[in-house]
Amino acid sequence: MEYAVFVPTGYRREAAAPVVVLLHGLFSNPHQVIRYRGLTREAEKRGYIVVAPFGYSDRGWYGSLGWRNPNASPEHAGELSERDVLNVLGVVRRDFHVDCQRIYLMGHSMGGAGTLHLGASYAELWAALVPLSPPVLLAGNAMLELGRMLELPVMVVTGEKDNITPVQPVRELVAAMQELGMDCRYHELQGSGHAAPALRPKLMAEIFEFFEACRRAVPAPQECAPPSAAEAGRRGWQPEHKQQEQLEAEQEEEQRQPPSSGAKPSEESPPHNGQSQVKFRQQGDRKWLRRTFTVLGHLQIGSLKLELAGWSVFYFAKSRLAPVSSLCQRPFA
Repeated sequence: MEYAVFVPTGYRREAAAPVVVLLHGLFSNPHQVIRYRGLTREAEKRGYIVVAPFGYSDRGWYGSLGWRNPNASPEHAGELSERDVLNVLGVVRRDFHVDCQRIYLMGHSMGGAGTLHLGASYAELWAALVPLSPPVLLAGNAMLELGRMLELPVMVVTGEKDNITPVQPVRELVAAMQELGMDCRYHELQGSGHAAPALRPKLMAEIFEFFEACRRAVPAPQECAPPSAAEAGRRGWQPEHKQQEQLEAEQEEEQRQPPSSGAKPSEESPPHNGQSQVKFRQQGDRKWLRRTFTVLGHLQIGSLKLELAGWSVFYFAKSRLAPVSSLCQRPFA
């Protein structure tokens, strides 16, 4: 799979370099996201390698909507998208001398959702997370993610006037982080929309200042493969098909249980197992989320492509058709 990489001119093999893994948004690609204003300028100045994976497709969601989706093509695009990010990071760690205490994850829009998901699923890899304009629609699922990345510093950035990923759920997510005692910083860009984080060099400088202050106490492991079903269960997370199997087994178990004495069975009575009730709601929420984004994808594809076309024209003029490979030789503003 394709990916884009920026290597600062001062990179030397004998000195370990920090790495930023950058996840693109819906219908975007690595070549666009790595040209965000100020990104490579800051990376050049501070000696950072930046790598932008494709995530298998421009709508793979990096596994944040589950590994399998019957509306996706192929059905397991979510799994492939998640694996692609890890594979590309593995290639960079193989080809360059990477500081394993300073690997950072950042993404915009769909990439913001991927940042939260991969940050929680592989918390042992990252030194800090920066989700930009992340779509946060389900507080319950977001809370499950937070429980697995309590020790990770997070900077959340979104636009006050974002009409693609609404601001209120993001505020609720940040409030939940603060209640859990997480190291969380929040930037709400007043009067700005969805694309604002990609167009502000001063914001990019603040993000890299945040990275500079974050370092893992323990180096990231050399290999971090996607979890097996057993390992995922121990870590409190399971692929979508395993969640469905567990849900069906618990529902069958509930149906075999006799009603408690003195109580009449009722369709309105809550399930005997409160945990099953929560998992059922989460499963229903996840299905609803997939259907919602399928519809939104069709409704917003025109406006998003128009927006991305505007970005493309801007970066075309900025870079004068400079190929991505030249990013390894000189920084963009």
